Order: sequence, then structure tokens, then C-alpha cells
Amino acid sequence: MGIKITIAVALIIIAVLITVLGWLFIEIPANVKYGNAFGADFVMLTGGASTLTGPDSMQDYLLRIWNNMNTTFNTANFAHIYSNPWPWGQTSDNTMAKQNEWFNSINQTIYQQQEWLNEVVSGKVSYTGGDPVIYALSQTRLELNSNGGADWVINGAWYLEFAPLAYYLALVLIIFWIVIIVVAFALVYLDVTSGTRALRM
Repeated sequence: MGIKITIAVALIIIAVLITVLGWLFIEIPANVKYGNAFGADFVMLTGGASTLTGPDSMQDYLLRIWNNMNTTFNTANFAHIYSNPWPWGQTSDNTMAKQNEWFNSINQTIYQQQEWLNEVVSGKVSYTGGDPVIYALSQTRLELNSNGGADWVINGAWYLEFAPLAYYLALVLIIFWIVIIVVAFALVYLDVTSGTRALRM
């Protein structure tokens, strides 16, 4: 095996190591921090809570996230905090202001679902579609998980502000791997062609 092929193999090994280390020391810690800050509450809001209102309910988790958002981010700048760093992604629907509006809207939905459920349970409204609690929870979850998920702005905005290395890691690694593969192929090609020339001589 020629020196150029050895260097190419070494570059691939180094690239693998850098990728693994980047994942272990940048991506995973950032994911854990986001999970502790917002992610776990979003999981409970969208899939874990089994009641609409009251302690540990959908509304309870929504209000926790909402309050946390208002203390974590600059509320005066919500219209200019985006979930996307690229100019083509910085549209009004990707702002913290829209996330805030959506929280208000979904909170009203939860109230309305609970009012409907109370009327069904009290007998004021008839319902024949099975368990009304399951129906109300399912309908609310459908709305929570539509249009990219409940944290479509907070997720990107949090990573951009508090863990930018993790946000850009995948893009950086893709570019890095393209460069490594091109260089490795060039080295192998040069090694093979130089070996062929030596045989001819």
C-alpha cells in the first residue's frame, strides 16, 4: 500500500473520530440541555399528559413552557427571534412572536375542549363516539402536533442562541466529509496512477 493510500485511509479514520467526538461532546450535551429546558415538557404536553386541565395536564405543561419561554428569551424582541438562521427561512411564521400567538390559541383550544368535556360528562351535551376524554385528548394532540410540532420555533431558536455549534454540526460535518472524501479519492487516484507509471518504466 502506497503512502498516498495510507494517508487517505488515515484521513477517513480521523474524519470518523471527529464525527463521533462531535456527536458525543457537542450534539448530545446540547440535546440534553434542550430536553431539560423545554423538550421534556413538550413531550409531556403533546403525548404524555392524560388530562386537559389541572395539575400535570396539557394546559399545565403548556403554561410551564410558555413561562419558561418568556424568561429564557428576550420578550421585547420576539418578532425578530427566528427558528432559522438563513434569510429565506426568516419569515414571520418562524418567529417567537408567532410561537407566542400559537400558545395563546392552543390554550383557548384546551379551555374549549375542557368545557365541551364538562358538558358531556354532566349530560348537557350528548356524545356517542366512545370515551369523550380520549376523544378530547386525541383532538387536542392532533392540533399540538400539526405544522411541524409544538416547538417549531423554540427548538431552532434555542439551539441558535444557546448551542450554535450543535445547530450547525450536521452541516459542518457534511462539508467536512465531502472535502475528506474528495481528498482521499484524489490521493488514491494519484497513488494508483503513479504505481502504473512505475510499472511501465
